[in-house]
Amino acid sequence: MKKIQNVWLTINRNCNLRCKWCYAKGKKFDYRFSMDINLAKNIVEFFKELGIEEVALIGGEPTCYHELENLIQYIKNKNMKVCLITNGILFSDPRYLSKLEKLGVDDINFSIKGWSRESYKNNTGVDSYNQMLEALKNLSKSKINTMASFVISDENCEKITDVIELVTSCGIDNFFFSFENDFSVLDGIEKTYDVKTLMKIVKSFENQYSKIDELTKGNFTLHQTLPLCAWNEEIINKMRKQDQIQTSCMLLQRTGLVFDTDGSLIPCNSIHQVKLGTFNKDFKDSETFYQYWESDSMMKIYNKLCALPDDICSKCKDDTVCGGGCLSNWYHFNFNELLDSNAIHPNDKIDKN
Repeated sequence: MKKIQNVWLTINRNCNLRCKWCYAKGKKFDYRFSMDINLAKNIVEFFKELGIEEVALIGGEPTCYHELENLIQYIKNKNMKVCLITNGILFSDPRYLSKLEKLGVDDINFSIKGWSRESYKNNTGVDSYNQMLEALKNLSKSKINTMASFVISDENCEKITDVIELVTSCGIDNFFFSFENDFSVLDGIEKTYDVKTLMKIVKSFENQYSKIDELTKGNFTLHQTLPLCAWNEEIINKMRKQDQIQTSCMLLQRTGLVFDTDGSLIPCNSIHQVKLGTFNKDFKDSETFYQYWESDSMMKIYNKLCALPDDICSKCKDDTVCGGGCLSNWYHFNFNELLDSNAIHPNDKIDKN
């Protein structure tokens, strides 16, 4: 049984932006999807029982949550750290930032939505580019540890170095990159990704890697979502050696918990359509949770969610490292399509012994 290490509390689905790639578009940014403050506090108590050290608050947009200050104070009173995963534009107001800093917010994961005023407005539907820049500058002067996060997609994969230069000019020098993962098919939306598109993103990152490494002084993390055999092995090895890459996620490792606004336990925030259980119904404390977590029914669900995409993966030397990549890939294409694209060379990694 693996120890739970990371937790996310989805406190709302409302947002002040309308990003094109948002994982929660299916909930239409409805303000009614907002976590009751008493439920939030009860789940925080549960996290404390589990020995959790930091609670990540996510949305929607957590700074739009009407009880945010109350919840932050409650978490801090439990001697746990608080991380906000946010678009950050409200931090353009130094008074608001100062208020949260005094409450004790420890970390901010600041999602960068554009590298120019035009791109920001095109991606979000809102003209808040200048507020983003002001917010980054304000945070660079604060005591809050801030990481700039950027979702890499087909449309922006050639702009990674532009983003880095923009953010560093505002005083932030810590970066987290991730690939867009699309579960919108679960909301009845037609498939939008294919092998060619994802491999374009991979090759673009590989081509820019040296510049990315130079501009960030090596201070970045990439959360990649494909089988590792889809990458140039030399670049992957460099990133692994320098601790610059996450090769799988908490879902595949079973080391994290994500709660939705109604108290439902979900596999990850991008798969909010799938309910694994409900707080106060299926479990209510650490003892009942671990009974539920290790039950046969839950193990069957996770075995399905975390299944390798192809039998060939089980023979690969890296199967326990990458887990075959993100589940989102296989809603858009299958492993054979990846093989047929000549994009990957699994035979190089298969253990012949």
